[in-house]
Amino acid sequence: MSIYWDPDRAPKNAILDFGEVEGGPVPIKIGLDTTSALLRKAQPASVLLTGTRAWLLRLPPGFATRALCASFPRIANELSALWDDPFAAHAYFAALLLDSRGSRRGFPESVLAELLALQACYESEHPPAADAWRDR
Repeated sequence: MSIYWDPDRAPKNAILDFGEVEGGPVPIKIGLDTTSALLRKAQPASVLLTGTRAWLLRLPPGFATRALCASFPRIANELSALWDDPFAAHAYFAALLLDSRGSRRGFPESVLAELLALQACYESEHPPAADAWRDR
């Protein structure tokens, strides 16, 4: 192709002449297969999952989580999923217990007490790193 290309002498091209294509734009049809892609993500589980029940049995004996599991099963499910990942678990505890938005109502006393006890239990097993860069 020459640098002196003349668009008036160039052959007709569907890409360059898209305005001249007969019939106009082609509508995209959404079938049953693609409809599910447009739906929202699934809501967090509002019941205790099987993995969460197994996690509860692994907690120290006599550890109470009744109020948490009854009132906020999705939080218990998330904690059980993050329990083996110290970085994510510490971050989740911080997000739960610290109000960064300034508009949260907070947890009921019984749930808050259980969350604080869970956090203390977790931190006794996985102490938070004072300086994450120092260990690298």
